[in-house]
Amino acid sequence: MSSIADTPTTSNENFGGPSATVLKSLASSLTEWRNLLPDNLQWAEDDPMAFPAPQPMKNVAGFSPAIDPELSPQHAPSRTPLFSTNLDIEPMNYPYLYDIQVAMLRTRYYYAKYMVHRPFIYKALHFPEQMTREDAEGAAECLRVSLFLLFFSLS
Repeated sequence: MSSIADTPTTSNENFGGPSATVLKSLASSLTEWRNLLPDNLQWAEDDPMAFPAPQPMKNVAGFSPAIDPELSPQHAPSRTPLFSTNLDIEPMNYPYLYDIQVAMLRTRYYYAKYMVHRPFIYKALHFPEQMTREDAEGAAECLRVSLFLLFFSLS
């Protein structure tokens, strides 16, 4: 069992991880990337589980598909595959395309955010005496993002 005496000395050189400034810069760049996504692929930060409401996609007949195309009276069930190796045919218009793209982008965004803030958790566990307020905020953000990722994986 380890004790406080077994922890490394308190010099900053022992941590060897990136500085809080570098990690905040990475987090800022990640947030900037997210804000540059097209409006149809944006999600609300305060409600990350909600899907955006993209502009309705019009099909050939000019009507907007319902949320669930199977419930639409104008929809005739089709056995056309979603994907084909034949490049000469027009690809099928999949009504949940934005939901899938947003889910993938959102999951990757939160995973990258977790990876950026992970050094704060390492520092908190291995060098608690060196923790600053910025480090504690970074560790808290890492834990918050971890909960998002856990929730995404369970849903």
